[in-house]
Parts: sequence; C-alpha cells; structure tokens
Amino acid sequence: MNWKEKLEKRWGQPLKFGFQCEILSADIFRVTRQNISAQTLRRACGFIQSGSKMSESSKIIINQYIVSKTEIKTEDLHESEINFLVPFIKDFFQIPLSSFEDFNYQNACAKIAQRLFEKPALLDALGPFLAKNPIAQIYFFERLPYLDGLANHYIDWLTIYAQEKKDDSANFYALALQCSGLKLSGQNWQKLNWIKTLPSEKKLKAWHPFLRARAAILGIWEAHENKEIGLLETRIQNCIEEQSEIYLTSKNQRYFPFYEWIMVEGLHLIEHYQESEYFAKLYFQYLKPSDLFPIEPGYHEAIRVFQYRNAMMLNHDKSIQKLKKEIQIENVIFLGKRYFRIIYNLTQLKGSYVHAKRKRQLLEQLEEDIDITGYNYFKQFITP
Repeated sequence: MNWKEKLEKRWGQPLKFGFQCEILSADIFRVTRQNISAQTLRRACGFIQSGSKMSESSKIIINQYIVSKTEIKTEDLHESEINFLVPFIKDFFQIPLSSFEDFNYQNACAKIAQRLFEKPALLDALGPFLAKNPIAQIYFFERLPYLDGLANHYIDWLTIYAQEKKDDSANFYALALQCSGLKLSGQNWQKLNWIKTLPSEKKLKAWHPFLRARAAILGIWEAHENKEIGLLETRIQNCIEEQSEIYLTSKNQRYFPFYEWIMVEGLHLIEHYQESEYFAKLYFQYLKPSDLFPIEPGYHEAIRVFQYRNAMMLNHDKSIQKLKKEIQIENVIFLGKRYFRIIYNLTQLKGSYVHAKRKRQLLEQLEEDIDITGYNYFKQFITP
C-alpha cells in the first residue's frame, strides 16, 4: 500500500487535492507533536513528482501518525462488505443516541463488534473511523474492548482512540489495556511507563471505578514482578479499602461491581487466587442492586471462570464441582471468548481425572487459542 492510501485511511477522508496536505500536516502535528511539512506530504502522496526519496525521519513521523503495523488487505473483504457493510456500519454510528444506557443500542453495537472481531480485514477497514467517532469510542472501545485482541493490532486502533479523545483517562485506559496485552503475551509490560499517565491522587479518585481498579492492578503487578512482598501486601490491602469506599459512596444505588471485576482478573493473573476469590465473592454480592444496568450476561460467566480456576488452584473441591456444573463456557463474553476459554480449559486439564482423548482435545484447543490470541503467558501452566 502506498503512503497516500495509508494517510487517507488514518485521516478518515480522501486526499484529492494538494492543498489538503496543509490541513493534514496540522493534524499530524496534533497527534504526534512532530512537524512534517505539507510539501513533504505532497511528494509522498504524488501531488508533486520528485525523484528524491522520503527521509527516514519523515517516515517515522508518518508511521507514528498511521500507527498500524499491519497492511490492510482489502482483497480479504467481499465486494458486498466493501459496498454495503462498511458504509452501513459508518451510517449506524452517525445515528443520534438518545441514552448511553439504551440496552437495544448496546446490543446492536455488540453484534457489530462481534462481526468485526471475527473478520480482521473488516476491523482494519473501519478501525480509524471507529476510533474517531464519539459514539463508537464509547461502545466499541470503552464498553466493548476486544479482550482477545490485546496482543495484536487492535491495540493500534485503541491508540488512535486515545489520541482522538485527548483525555488523560482515555490515554491511561488505552495504555493499561496495552500493558495487559504485553503481560498476557509474555513481554515486558513495565517498559510502557504507565505510571506517568496517572493524575494526582485527588483526580484519580474522581475517575470511574473501572479505571481506578486498572491503576491499582498495575501497581500490584509491578510490586509482584519486582518481588516487593511488603509493598504488594500493602497495595492489595489498599484495594480492599478502596473497594469499600467506592461501594459506600454509591449508597447502594445503581451500583455495578466494575472495580471488583478488574480486581478478580488482575489478582488471578499473578496467581493470588485467594485474593482474587475475595473480590469475586464481592462481585456477586453487589451484583443484585445493579439489575438496571444493561450488561452482557457473559460478563458474569467470565467471573465464574476465574472462580473455577481459583477453586482448582486452592483445592476447594466443593466449589470445583459446583462451578463445573454451573459454567456454560459458550456463554462467556464474545469479546474474550478465547481468553476465558484458555483459563477454563487449563482448569479442566488440571482435573483429578481426564480421559486421554479429552486431554488431547483440551491441549489442541489450548494450543489454537494461545496461538491466535498470542497469550503465551498461559503456556507455563500447560502440562502435557
């Protein structure tokens, strides 16, 4: 793909005239805080014929603006998708929204997200648009993040989302998910220097509980990886107190356990199963007052998947048998189906007796899910 096509896709509109490069140059500076001249862009886009090659510094700036590390293969899209589905989805997100708690609208967004996650080429075709559209930003990135895609170029569109929101909390949120993706893929997530994106303690307390929990978990992960046991225990205790404060502040009205959900997952991923289970029990304890919130049922199923593995690792036999009967893994949230199936199948594999044929099936499914998601972190728990 040539530079013009890449820039058009990121900018979100066609480059038909040379004068547009002035506006594009300003947008590139807005996003990257680096200057690239309109004249350089005109040469890159073919408005000016030149035998000279683009400098490496200009390529770096354009690539920072474009973000995506992968080429968009439009040949992977059917003609009907290019001519109908892509414009239809764009039109859908132009519809004025009456309420952000409209369950029917949320369901429609979920169906669109599911189609995009199943077809990477379609996601690539719409990624920049979704990242810049105000309604899609909320439903596609904030309420429906692609948990199976945190180690692939879904993160690129999430980065553009943060750039377009121009908001401290959005920037932290995107970086926190990127940290999760790197951790799950077995890479050094601490290199992202996430702590610099946090506001003052007073401003952090004003953030949504979902973001406060992610900030707390990153602090816990850091203490765990640095083997600072005392600090780790202190930070976990602080989270217990913070959860209580958040709940009491809500006065038991329209409370959804966002904070608890993130704590269950984050503590589970550092093998603190007892503490993870503590927050899982709180999650279901406080779920009832939140019945008015439109939420995918599979979110609750996902917590039970964590509980199932917690119970297995803690040798809680009664809970193991109870959860084994209750969990319907096919009902887990679609945006993390493979992620949660990995955790579920690891638990199944650790069962007291697994038939040889079933064991082969579990190992094959685990290998496929880990290969597709890139979540190599889980390989350490597989015993052939």
